[in-house]
Amino acid sequence: MPAPWKVLVVDDQAANRSALSALLEQDGRAVVVGRASDGTEAIRLLREKEPDVITLDLEMPRMDGFTFLRLVPGIRRVPIIVVSTDSRPHSVFQALELGALDFVVKPTVGDISPSSDAGRDLREKVLAAAEYGNRIPGPEVPERESTGWRSSGISCVAVAASTGGPPFVQALLESLTEPPPFSVVVAQHMPARFTEAFAERLKKRVRFPVSELKQAEPILRGRAYICPGGLISTIKSVAGHPIARLSPPAGERFAPSADVLLSSVADAFGQEAACVVATGMGRDGAEGARAVDRAKGRVFVEAPSTAVLPTMPLAALEAVPTARVMRQDAMCRYFSNAARALAASRPPARS
Repeated sequence: MPAPWKVLVVDDQAANRSALSALLEQDGRAVVVGRASDGTEAIRLLREKEPDVITLDLEMPRMDGFTFLRLVPGIRRVPIIVVSTDSRPHSVFQALELGALDFVVKPTVGDISPSSDAGRDLREKVLAAAEYGNRIPGPEVPERESTGWRSSGISCVAVAASTGGPPFVQALLESLTEPPPFSVVVAQHMPARFTEAFAERLKKRVRFPVSELKQAEPILRGRAYICPGGLISTIKSVAGHPIARLSPPAGERFAPSADVLLSSVADAFGQEAACVVATGMGRDGAEGARAVDRAKGRVFVEAPSTAVLPTMPLAALEAVPTARVMRQDAMCRYFSNAARALAASRPPARS
């Protein structure tokens, strides 16, 4: 068995530090090498213990998590998972912009157990982050770009993302310098409340309307929609018009589910569907990408070399070996150019 990953737990509550440590060490894949009650102590332990990954509270005395995040790059490269309450979702996005790899909503002490969803999610993300920070680059997947859209064009682009996804989604939407001649629907793995905050954050940075997807909402060209956390989002064709349908999870591992969303986009739009499977942990999006491919739509995959976690892109490539593989910057350029080309090819609206 390989040596366990070394974890530094940073939280101002002793009960949380103890519960998190017990959770992370429960199966032998990780060992907590330090516990810090604030950022100042965490800086000292970072230098002394050289952890593989850090769990970080944001609200702490003396030195808070934001200051700690600003100082870490000058000391040592290490992945950081923010463990935050859900009362201030915008703080989490600030932490992601400062370099945190991902976040989990802080469970109550009673819910920090290996059998709880919250505990399992936290442990999986911490272990994945440790592997990310210490991974040895594997064989490079050849990039397969594409020139132009087929003449029938694209009506909807569905995006699947998880860990590392928010910066990817933001970059992709920001690359569209004007309202695109297609809709964009994003399944980003996030809890309820955070997806609404994510949509509001994007709305201030993107040049066309962005909103959290609502029940029975029509899916319009020139708009982007963020699937709400905690619900399953599908797109249905009703009398020839794409309409959003939201429902409680029914056994899906993730909510939103990229597989469910992408499959529904394939059904609703057929060959005018496109999907992008970006960075993330797990296989969500692979079956959905296969559905888009079967519908003769287009499948795009972020190159594993630029993905924060490459497991979702690699799973999608396994499902659709002919998918177009692009680095994040190339993906942004492609969709920006394609949007302009499609807009220019459409006949002008009648007055």
